[in-house]
Amino acid sequence: MLAGVVCAGSASGQEIRVWPTGATTESTVRLRDVAMIRGLDAKLAKELGELTIRSGAGTAGEVVVGADDIRTALSDARWNMAEVTISGSSRCIVRKPKGEAAAVASATPKGKATRMTTTRPPAAHVKPATHVAASGGEQPEYRAPGENTLENAVRRYLQGRVASQGGRVSVRFSSASREVLSAGGPDAKFEIQMRDGSLPGLVGLDVTILRAEQQPEHVSVSVDASVTRAVVVARRGLNQGSIIKAGDVETAERTFSKRDDAGITDLSSVVGREVRSFVRAGDQLRARDLRDAPMVRRGDLVTLWTRRGGLVIKSAGRAAGSGSLGDLVPIRVEGSAEMIQGSVTGPKTVTVEGTTQVAAK
Repeated sequence: MLAGVVCAGSASGQEIRVWPTGATTESTVRLRDVAMIRGLDAKLAKELGELTIRSGAGTAGEVVVGADDIRTALSDARWNMAEVTISGSSRCIVRKPKGEAAAVASATPKGKATRMTTTRPPAAHVKPATHVAASGGEQPEYRAPGENTLENAVRRYLQGRVASQGGRVSVRFSSASREVLSAGGPDAKFEIQMRDGSLPGLVGLDVTILRAEQQPEHVSVSVDASVTRAVVVARRGLNQGSIIKAGDVETAERTFSKRDDAGITDLSSVVGREVRSFVRAGDQLRARDLRDAPMVRRGDLVTLWTRRGGLVIKSAGRAAGSGSLGDLVPIRVEGSAEMIQGSVTGPKTVTVEGTTQVAAK
């Protein structure tokens, strides 16, 4: 029952970010098992996390929870849907322990995630710890870089994945992963593979923990990873149709949470290109904002080379369209109503193979 938090549904900036994978040891799947809650204070976020999304989900295997399931549960709880955004994955695959692992799960306190296989517990001196994140979600405490824990191994792994592109990674772990992040010890080794997702964004990891004289332990970890790197931004306002010069752009650090948002890192790659639409000073440039500068513009007087058999004829024409290298543009032959189509082969230069008449008046 969410009577204590329904009145808070009017707060703005609420986000429920769905993980691609999750884990639970109960027959009931709750919101905290499948998503991160942002935009609420810690108490309300924790209470909302107890919202039942799917009940009677069985005792083992996998359960698929979709964004529509979350919307239905929130509506049934009379949550203000106009003030909340559901983002991230379109569905979450919730894993439930099987066999012997299920027996271990039954002894785990409610609300605690469990490992996916049964092994000896981690060394006694390694203790799980949590803290309340600024966004209101419960997050694992960041452990010192020198500690040999799964948390630090995941951070190093993800940093290595983006090393070739430069920048640094910031990570947030799902609540379903918080219990296993303290696993480790002096002799522990971690084998990590990316199961789904991409950087930056929501990522699912499969991890094998190896310890001396113990059976390998297999766990799943869900991570929300953002990447901070230096990207190309406009030094001044850039008008539509302008050609970018070296002094028009510079690099500045930006943080990205989605792969599609990732910017351009090479300054030289944008110089000489044309701006598709106005870009404000300080805004980052994206590939969709740019295009190759036209070598021929509508209205240009162009040199027209016409190839007919073994003959090459030079003449002049007026461009009736714009195009970059290799583009086909219509050309009106000077002194004639004839309109032909040719390929842009250089600055204000068009080549016609044979004669392709477009129209005549």
